[in-house]
Amino acid sequence: MKKIIIFALFAVTLAVAAAEIEFDFKSSYDGSTQKAAGFVPDDIASNKTPRPLLMIAHFMGGDRYTAKRSGYYEAAAKRGWLVAAPELHGKNTDGKTSCSALEAQHDMIDAMNYMTSNYPVDKTRVYVAGRSMGGMLTAIMLAKYPDIFAAGVAGQGCYDMTALNELAGGVEGAILRELGDDPFEAPRRSAANYAGNLATVPIIMWHGGSDGLVAPAQSERLFEAIAEYQKYIRPVFYIANSGHLNQNVGAEWICDQLLPYQMTSDAGLPVRWNPSLNIVTDEAKKFFYLDITPKNPAAFAKVECDLTGDFDRSPQLTGCKLKSGIAELNIRTSNVAELGVDLDLIPADLRPQSFKFERGSDTPDKFYTVSGGKKTERLIEFSKYEPARGDN
Repeated sequence: MKKIIIFALFAVTLAVAAAEIEFDFKSSYDGSTQKAAGFVPDDIASNKTPRPLLMIAHFMGGDRYTAKRSGYYEAAAKRGWLVAAPELHGKNTDGKTSCSALEAQHDMIDAMNYMTSNYPVDKTRVYVAGRSMGGMLTAIMLAKYPDIFAAGVAGQGCYDMTALNELAGGVEGAILRELGDDPFEAPRRSAANYAGNLATVPIIMWHGGSDGLVAPAQSERLFEAIAEYQKYIRPVFYIANSGHLNQNVGAEWICDQLLPYQMTSDAGLPVRWNPSLNIVTDEAKKFFYLDITPKNPAAFAKVECDLTGDFDRSPQLTGCKLKSGIAELNIRTSNVAELGVDLDLIPADLRPQSFKFERGSDTPDKFYTVSGGKKTERLIEFSKYEPARGDN
Protein backbone atom coordinates (compact mmCIF):
# COMPACT_ATOMS: atom_id res chain seq x y z
CA MET A 1 0.00 0.00 0.00
CA LYS A 2 2.83 2.42 0.90
CA LYS A 3 4.51 1.90 -2.50
CA ILE A 4 1.24 2.62 -4.30
CA ILE A 5 0.76 5.86 -2.37
CA ILE A 6 4.33 7.00 -3.09
CA PHE A 7 3.90 6.24 -6.80
CA ALA A 8 0.62 8.15 -6.89
CA LEU A 9 2.18 11.20 -5.27
CA PHE A 10 5.14 11.03 -7.66
CA ALA A 11 2.76 10.85 -10.64
CA VAL A 12 0.84 13.89 -9.41
CA THR A 13 4.08 15.83 -8.96
CA LEU A 14 5.12 15.06 -12.52
CA ALA A 15 1.71 16.11 -13.84
CA VAL A 16 1.82 19.40 -11.96
CA ALA A 17 5.37 20.27 -13.06
CA ALA A 18 4.96 19.40 -16.73
CA ALA A 19 4.73 22.31 -19.20
CA GLU A 20 2.44 20.41 -21.57
CA ILE A 21 -0.47 18.38 -20.25
CA GLU A 22 -3.13 16.02 -21.59
CA PHE A 23 -6.22 14.90 -19.73
CA ASP A 24 -9.54 13.14 -20.14
CA PHE A 25 -12.82 14.52 -18.85
CA LYS A 26 -16.40 13.31 -18.71
CA SER A 27 -18.89 15.30 -20.75
CA SER A 28 -21.59 16.89 -18.58
CA TYR A 29 -23.84 16.85 -21.65
CA ASP A 30 -23.85 13.21 -22.73
CA GLY A 31 -21.50 11.40 -20.33
CA SER A 32 -18.93 10.58 -23.00
CA THR A 33 -15.20 10.63 -22.28
CA GLN A 34 -13.42 13.45 -24.10
CA LYS A 35 -9.79 14.49 -24.47
CA ALA A 36 -8.03 17.80 -23.98
CA ALA A 37 -4.52 19.20 -24.08
CA GLY A 38 -3.04 22.27 -22.50
CA PHE A 39 -0.14 24.21 -21.08
CA VAL A 40 0.92 24.70 -17.47
CA PRO A 41 3.77 27.09 -16.49
CA ASP A 42 6.90 25.40 -15.15
CA ASP A 43 6.70 27.19 -11.81
CA ILE A 44 3.18 25.94 -11.02
CA ALA A 45 4.44 23.52 -8.35
CA SER A 46 6.31 26.21 -6.41
CA ASN A 47 4.10 29.20 -7.14
CA LYS A 48 0.44 28.69 -6.27
CA THR A 49 -0.57 32.24 -7.16
CA PRO A 50 -3.83 32.09 -9.15
CA ARG A 51 -3.24 32.87 -12.81
CA PRO A 52 -5.32 33.48 -15.94
CA LEU A 53 -6.73 30.56 -17.90
CA LEU A 54 -7.15 30.79 -21.68
CA MET A 55 -9.59 28.32 -23.25
CA ILE A 56 -9.02 27.72 -26.97
CA ALA A 57 -11.80 26.58 -29.33
CA HIS A 58 -10.27 24.85 -32.32
CA PHE A 59 -11.11 25.62 -35.93
CA MET A 60 -12.82 23.29 -38.44
CA GLY A 61 -10.53 20.32 -38.95
CA GLY A 62 -8.55 21.14 -35.80
CA ASP A 63 -8.11 19.18 -32.60
CA ARG A 64 -6.86 19.50 -29.03
CA TYR A 65 -3.36 20.35 -30.30
CA THR A 66 -4.54 23.44 -32.20
CA ALA A 67 -3.59 25.72 -29.30
CA LYS A 68 -0.03 24.39 -29.31
CA ARG A 69 0.35 24.64 -33.09
CA SER A 70 -1.03 28.19 -33.05
CA GLY A 71 1.59 29.49 -30.62
CA TYR A 72 -0.58 29.81 -27.52
CA TYR A 73 1.78 27.78 -25.34
CA GLU A 74 4.67 30.15 -26.02
CA ALA A 75 2.49 33.20 -25.47
CA ALA A 76 1.16 31.74 -22.21
CA ALA A 77 4.66 30.87 -20.99
CA LYS A 78 5.70 34.53 -21.28
CA ARG A 79 2.72 35.62 -19.21
CA GLY A 80 2.50 32.75 -16.72
CA TRP A 81 -0.95 31.78 -18.03
CA LEU A 82 -2.65 28.39 -18.20
CA VAL A 83 -4.08 27.10 -21.51
CA ALA A 84 -6.58 24.33 -22.28
CA ALA A 85 -8.08 23.13 -25.57
CA PRO A 86 -10.62 20.29 -25.57
CA GLU A 87 -11.18 17.92 -28.45
CA LEU A 88 -14.65 19.08 -29.43
CA HIS A 89 -17.45 16.73 -30.41
CA GLY A 90 -20.64 17.48 -32.30
CA LYS A 91 -24.23 16.29 -32.55
CA ASN A 92 -24.26 14.75 -36.04
CA THR A 93 -20.58 14.81 -37.03
CA ASP A 94 -17.27 14.42 -35.26
CA GLY A 95 -15.49 17.23 -33.48
CA LYS A 96 -13.70 18.51 -36.56
CA THR A 97 -17.01 19.97 -37.77
CA SER A 98 -18.88 20.35 -34.47
CA CYS A 99 -19.98 23.93 -35.32
CA SER A 100 -20.88 25.21 -31.82
CA ALA A 101 -23.03 22.19 -30.92
CA LEU A 102 -24.24 21.92 -27.33
CA GLU A 103 -21.84 19.00 -27.04
CA ALA A 104 -18.92 21.28 -27.96
CA GLN A 105 -20.10 24.01 -25.60
CA HIS A 106 -20.08 21.58 -22.71
CA ASP A 107 -16.64 20.31 -23.78
CA MET A 108 -15.32 23.83 -23.26
CA ILE A 109 -16.93 24.21 -19.83
CA ASP A 110 -15.96 20.71 -18.69
CA ALA A 111 -12.33 21.22 -19.71
CA MET A 112 -12.36 24.58 -17.96
CA ASN A 113 -13.75 22.96 -14.80
CA TYR A 114 -10.98 20.36 -14.92
CA MET A 115 -8.39 23.13 -15.00
CA THR A 116 -9.99 25.12 -12.17
CA SER A 117 -10.18 21.95 -10.06
CA ASN A 118 -6.56 20.91 -10.62
CA TYR A 119 -4.60 24.15 -10.99
CA PRO A 120 -4.55 27.59 -9.35
CA VAL A 121 -6.83 29.45 -11.77
CA ASP A 122 -7.72 33.10 -11.28
CA LYS A 123 -11.47 32.78 -11.85
CA THR A 124 -11.75 36.49 -12.55
CA ARG A 125 -9.48 36.02 -15.58
CA VAL A 126 -10.87 33.08 -17.53
CA TYR A 127 -10.71 33.87 -21.26
CA VAL A 128 -11.81 32.16 -24.48
CA ALA A 129 -10.54 32.54 -28.03
CA GLY A 130 -10.79 30.87 -31.42
CA ARG A 131 -10.92 31.54 -35.14
CA SER A 132 -13.22 30.28 -37.91
CA MET A 133 -15.29 27.47 -36.35
CA GLY A 134 -13.46 28.35 -33.14
CA GLY A 135 -14.56 31.96 -33.50
CA MET A 136 -18.13 30.78 -33.95
CA LEU A 137 -17.90 28.76 -30.72
CA THR A 138 -16.10 31.56 -28.87
CA ALA A 139 -18.99 33.95 -29.51
CA ILE A 140 -21.51 31.33 -28.38
CA MET A 141 -19.50 30.59 -25.21
CA LEU A 142 -19.45 34.29 -24.32
CA ALA A 143 -23.19 34.53 -24.98
CA LYS A 144 -24.05 31.44 -22.93
CA TYR A 145 -21.55 32.07 -20.09
CA PRO A 146 -21.15 35.86 -19.77
CA ASP A 147 -20.80 35.49 -16.00
CA ILE A 148 -17.85 33.06 -16.29
CA PHE A 149 -15.63 34.48 -19.03
CA ALA A 150 -13.86 37.77 -18.40
CA ALA A 151 -13.59 38.37 -22.16
CA GLY A 152 -13.07 36.57 -25.47
CA VAL A 153 -11.55 37.03 -28.92
CA ALA A 154 -13.61 35.66 -31.83
CA GLY A 155 -12.12 35.67 -35.30
CA GLN A 156 -13.56 34.87 -38.75
CA GLY A 157 -16.64 33.15 -37.36
CA CYS A 158 -20.06 32.33 -38.83
CA TYR A 159 -22.46 34.08 -36.47
CA ASP A 160 -25.69 33.91 -38.47
CA MET A 161 -26.58 30.53 -39.91
CA THR A 162 -29.58 31.91 -41.76
CA ALA A 163 -27.05 33.44 -44.17
CA LEU A 164 -24.98 30.40 -45.15
CA ASN A 165 -24.72 31.85 -48.66
CA GLU A 166 -22.01 34.06 -47.14
CA LEU A 167 -19.83 30.98 -46.68
CA ALA A 168 -17.81 29.00 -49.19
CA GLY A 169 -19.49 25.83 -50.44
CA GLY A 170 -17.33 23.42 -48.48
CA VAL A 171 -17.88 25.27 -45.21
CA GLU A 172 -21.62 25.55 -45.84
CA GLY A 173 -21.85 21.83 -46.62
CA ALA A 174 -19.98 20.86 -43.43
CA ILE A 175 -22.27 23.06 -41.33
CA LEU A 176 -25.42 21.65 -42.94
CA ARG A 177 -24.29 18.08 -42.24
CA GLU A 178 -23.71 18.92 -38.59
CA LEU A 179 -27.02 20.79 -38.24
CA GLY A 180 -29.01 17.81 -39.50
CA ASP A 181 -32.80 17.99 -39.87
CA ASP A 182 -33.66 19.80 -36.61
CA PRO A 183 -34.84 23.32 -37.56
CA PHE A 184 -33.80 24.72 -34.16
CA GLU A 185 -30.14 23.78 -34.59
CA ALA A 186 -29.29 26.71 -36.91
CA PRO A 187 -30.78 29.49 -34.75
CA ARG A 188 -29.47 28.07 -31.47
CA ARG A 189 -25.91 28.07 -32.86
CA SER A 190 -26.10 31.61 -34.32
CA ALA A 191 -24.46 34.12 -31.99
CA ALA A 192 -26.48 36.95 -33.55
CA ASN A 193 -29.55 35.54 -31.78
CA TYR A 194 -27.88 36.14 -28.40
CA ALA A 195 -27.05 39.81 -28.95
CA GLY A 196 -28.55 40.89 -25.63
CA ASN A 197 -26.41 38.33 -23.79
CA LEU A 198 -23.28 39.55 -25.59
CA ALA A 199 -23.98 43.11 -24.45
CA THR A 200 -22.95 41.99 -20.93
CA VAL A 201 -19.48 40.59 -21.74
CA PRO A 202 -16.45 41.99 -23.60
CA ILE A 203 -16.18 40.44 -27.08
CA ILE A 204 -13.31 41.33 -29.40
CA MET A 205 -13.93 40.40 -33.03
CA TRP A 206 -11.54 40.33 -35.97
CA HIS A 207 -11.96 39.36 -39.62
CA GLY A 208 -9.96 39.34 -42.85
CA GLY A 209 -11.31 41.90 -45.29
CA SER A 210 -10.85 39.50 -48.22
CA ASP A 211 -12.03 36.36 -46.43
CA GLY A 212 -13.11 33.92 -49.14
CA LEU A 213 -14.50 31.25 -46.79
CA VAL A 214 -16.55 33.26 -44.29
CA ALA A 215 -17.66 36.69 -45.51
CA PRO A 216 -16.75 39.70 -43.30
CA ALA A 217 -20.48 40.50 -43.33
CA GLN A 218 -20.89 37.80 -40.67
CA SER A 219 -18.81 39.81 -38.18
CA GLU A 220 -20.44 43.06 -39.25
CA ARG A 221 -23.91 41.61 -38.63
CA LEU A 222 -23.01 40.38 -35.15
CA PHE A 223 -21.48 43.74 -34.26
CA GLU A 224 -24.62 45.58 -35.37
CA ALA A 225 -26.87 43.23 -33.41
CA ILE A 226 -24.90 43.70 -30.17
CA ALA A 227 -24.67 47.48 -30.71
CA GLU A 228 -28.46 47.70 -30.39
CA TYR A 229 -27.99 46.74 -26.73
CA GLN A 230 -24.46 47.95 -25.95
CA LYS A 231 -23.19 51.24 -27.40
CA TYR A 232 -19.68 50.68 -26.03
CA ILE A 233 -19.02 47.46 -27.96
CA ARG A 234 -15.57 47.38 -29.49
CA PRO A 235 -15.58 47.70 -33.31
CA VAL A 236 -14.54 44.71 -35.40
CA PHE A 237 -10.81 44.68 -36.19
CA TYR A 238 -10.75 44.21 -39.96
CA ILE A 239 -7.51 43.24 -41.69
CA ALA A 240 -7.69 44.73 -45.17
CA ASN A 241 -6.92 42.43 -48.12
CA SER A 242 -6.42 39.43 -45.83
CA GLY A 243 -7.97 36.03 -46.42
CA HIS A 244 -9.20 33.24 -44.18
CA LEU A 245 -6.66 30.42 -44.17
CA ASN A 246 -3.70 32.49 -43.07
CA GLN A 247 -3.44 33.05 -39.29
CA ASN A 248 -3.98 36.84 -39.72
CA VAL A 249 -3.46 37.57 -36.04
CA GLY A 250 -1.25 35.55 -33.74
CA ALA A 251 -1.48 34.25 -30.20
CA GLU A 252 0.58 37.16 -28.88
CA TRP A 253 -1.88 39.72 -30.26
CA ILE A 254 -4.86 37.80 -28.92
CA CYS A 255 -3.39 37.51 -25.41
CA ASP A 256 -2.58 41.22 -25.44
CA GLN A 257 -6.20 42.04 -26.29
CA LEU A 258 -7.46 39.93 -23.39
CA LEU A 259 -4.97 41.15 -20.78
CA PRO A 260 -6.92 44.26 -19.60
CA TYR A 261 -10.13 42.36 -18.88
CA GLN A 262 -11.20 40.94 -15.54
CA MET A 263 -14.50 39.71 -14.11
CA THR A 264 -15.04 42.52 -11.63
CA SER A 265 -17.98 44.45 -10.23
CA ASP A 266 -17.91 47.95 -8.77
CA ALA A 267 -20.79 46.74 -6.60
CA GLY A 268 -18.53 44.22 -4.85
CA LEU A 269 -20.24 41.18 -6.39
CA PRO A 270 -18.36 38.11 -7.71
CA VAL A 271 -19.74 38.77 -11.21
CA ARG A 272 -20.57 41.84 -13.26
CA TRP A 273 -23.62 43.81 -12.14
CA ASN A 274 -26.33 44.64 -14.68
CA PRO A 275 -29.56 46.30 -13.48
CA SER A 276 -31.08 45.53 -16.90
CA LEU A 277 -30.76 42.19 -18.68
CA ASN A 278 -31.97 40.90 -22.07
CA ILE A 279 -31.19 37.19 -21.95
CA VAL A 280 -31.83 34.44 -24.50
CA THR A 281 -31.08 30.77 -23.82
CA ASP A 282 -31.60 27.47 -25.60
CA GLU A 283 -31.14 25.35 -22.46
CA ALA A 284 -31.76 25.56 -18.74
CA LYS A 285 -29.01 27.55 -17.04
CA LYS A 286 -28.08 30.53 -14.91
CA PHE A 287 -27.16 34.01 -16.15
CA PHE A 288 -25.98 36.45 -13.48
CA TYR A 289 -28.91 36.67 -11.01
CA LEU A 290 -31.37 34.85 -13.29
CA ASP A 291 -31.97 31.09 -13.41
CA ILE A 292 -33.97 30.17 -16.53
CA THR A 293 -35.64 26.90 -17.55
CA PRO A 294 -37.32 26.84 -20.99
CA LYS A 295 -40.83 25.43 -21.46
CA ASN A 296 -40.26 24.15 -24.98
CA PRO A 297 -36.70 22.83 -25.37
CA ALA A 298 -36.94 23.30 -29.14
CA ALA A 299 -37.27 27.09 -28.88
CA PHE A 300 -35.50 30.00 -27.22
CA ALA A 301 -36.46 31.09 -23.73
CA LYS A 302 -36.23 34.86 -23.27
CA VAL A 303 -36.13 37.07 -20.18
CA GLU A 304 -35.98 40.86 -20.15
CA CYS A 305 -35.82 42.65 -16.81
CA ASP A 306 -35.19 46.15 -15.48
CA LEU A 307 -34.57 47.27 -11.91
CA THR A 308 -36.54 50.42 -11.09
CA GLY A 309 -37.00 52.56 -7.98
CA ASP A 310 -36.44 55.98 -6.46
CA PHE A 311 -32.64 55.76 -6.55
CA ASP A 312 -30.25 58.55 -5.57
CA ARG A 313 -28.25 57.84 -8.75
CA SER A 314 -27.99 55.24 -11.50
CA PRO A 315 -28.23 51.67 -10.11
CA GLN A 316 -25.10 50.91 -12.16
CA LEU A 317 -23.04 53.18 -9.90
CA THR A 318 -21.28 52.15 -6.70
CA GLY A 319 -23.00 53.44 -3.58
CA CYS A 320 -26.40 53.84 -5.23
CA LYS A 321 -29.22 53.59 -2.68
CA LEU A 322 -32.98 53.91 -2.59
CA LYS A 323 -34.14 57.37 -1.53
CA SER A 324 -37.64 56.15 -0.73
CA GLY A 325 -40.04 53.30 -1.40
CA ILE A 326 -38.92 49.90 -2.61
CA ALA A 327 -36.99 48.64 -5.62
CA GLU A 328 -38.97 46.70 -8.21
CA LEU A 329 -37.77 44.19 -10.78
CA ASN A 330 -39.95 44.43 -13.88
CA ILE A 331 -39.90 41.25 -15.94
CA ARG A 332 -41.02 40.05 -19.36
CA THR A 333 -40.63 36.38 -20.26
CA SER A 334 -41.24 34.12 -23.23
CA ASN A 335 -41.13 30.30 -23.27
CA VAL A 336 -39.97 30.14 -19.64
CA ALA A 337 -41.19 27.25 -17.49
CA GLU A 338 -39.32 28.31 -14.36
CA LEU A 339 -37.58 31.55 -13.43
CA GLY A 340 -35.44 32.23 -10.39
CA VAL A 341 -33.92 35.51 -9.18
CA ASP A 342 -30.87 35.20 -6.94
CA LEU A 343 -31.03 38.25 -4.65
CA ASP A 344 -27.55 37.45 -3.32
CA LEU A 345 -26.18 38.50 -6.72
CA ILE A 346 -27.88 41.92 -6.58
CA PRO A 347 -26.25 44.73 -4.52
CA ALA A 348 -27.68 44.71 -0.99
CA ASP A 349 -28.96 48.31 -1.13
CA LEU A 350 -30.78 47.65 -4.41
CA ARG A 351 -32.40 44.26 -3.83
CA PRO A 352 -35.97 44.37 -5.10
CA GLN A 353 -38.88 43.58 -2.81
CA SER A 354 -41.43 43.65 -5.61
CA PHE A 355 -41.42 41.57 -8.80
CA LYS A 356 -43.85 42.46 -11.56
CA PHE A 357 -44.40 40.56 -14.81
CA GLU A 358 -45.76 42.15 -17.95
CA ARG A 359 -49.50 41.59 -18.09
CA GLY A 360 -50.51 39.37 -20.97
CA SER A 361 -47.02 38.05 -21.61
CA ASP A 362 -46.03 34.38 -21.65
CA THR A 363 -45.38 34.19 -17.92
CA PRO A 364 -43.45 31.31 -16.30
CA ASP A 365 -45.21 28.39 -14.65
CA LYS A 366 -43.08 28.85 -11.54
CA PHE A 367 -41.25 31.84 -10.06
CA TYR A 368 -38.93 31.92 -7.04
CA THR A 369 -36.26 34.03 -5.37
CA VAL A 370 -33.08 33.00 -3.56
CA SER A 371 -31.76 34.85 -0.51
CA GLY A 372 -29.00 33.58 1.74
CA GLY A 373 -29.02 30.41 -0.34
CA LYS A 374 -32.67 29.76 0.56
CA LYS A 375 -35.25 29.36 -2.22
CA THR A 376 -38.69 30.93 -1.79
CA GLU A 377 -41.53 30.34 -4.26
CA ARG A 378 -43.54 33.44 -5.10
CA LEU A 379 -46.87 34.23 -6.68
CA ILE A 380 -46.69 36.02 -10.02
CA GLU A 381 -47.90 39.62 -9.94
CA PHE A 382 -48.59 41.64 -13.07
CA SER A 383 -48.03 45.17 -14.29
CA LYS A 384 -47.85 46.94 -17.62
CA TYR A 385 -44.17 46.79 -18.47
CA GLU A 386 -42.21 48.03 -21.46
CA PRO A 387 -38.58 46.94 -20.91
CA ALA A 388 -35.88 49.33 -22.10
CA ARG A 389 -32.74 48.29 -23.92
CA GLY A 390 -30.15 49.62 -21.52
CA ASP A 391 -26.49 50.45 -22.15
CA ASN A 392 -24.53 48.00 -20.03
